[in-house]
Amino acid sequence: MPELAPRHPRTVIIASAIALALGASLSGCTALGEFVLDRFNQVGQGDEPEAIYDDGDTALLDIEVGECIDDEALFGDESIASFNLGDCAEPHTAELYATWNLPDGPFPGYNEVDEAVITGCEERFADYVGAPSADTDLDFYYFAPIEEFWSTDREAICFAIDFDQEPLTGTVKDLGASEPVPSEG
Repeated sequence: MPELAPRHPRTVIIASAIALALGASLSGCTALGEFVLDRFNQVGQGDEPEAIYDDGDTALLDIEVGECIDDEALFGDESIASFNLGDCAEPHTAELYATWNLPDGPFPGYNEVDEAVITGCEERFADYVGAPSADTDLDFYYFAPIEEFWSTDREAICFAIDFDQEPLTGTVKDLGASEPVPSEG
């Protein structure tokens, strides 16, 4: 399975470090979560990531838009090969809301890929959820293609998640903007 680089828009500041780390990842997808700097240090020393999570029932690239995963591995530090699907009506970790291929051509560089995927996930988030992520209690987590597989796989994958990484219940499709919290004063 081609590798995809996981990203979370709140960690864009360290995207360059992530991009370097992804080149040394094992087969599957890498969910770096909060352990990005550790993974960056491993790659800087030429080491492979320590573990591969492949206990899920569905390969990452086989999950369809509108399907939900109930798998905390999304936020872990292991390479990801599969996730456990969950019922969207029940508490779950994330909902896949968009996939698409980045344009043909030579690999543009990790920063350019990250920018394209973040922009694409944000645009598709608003289309799927009905409001920009900034107007909701949600965020997104994404997987981006890496240079090693660019010639055969340029797929970007976007998952909607709770902003605080708490379980979601129900689909996020057409959820719309969150209710504003009244200010005290």
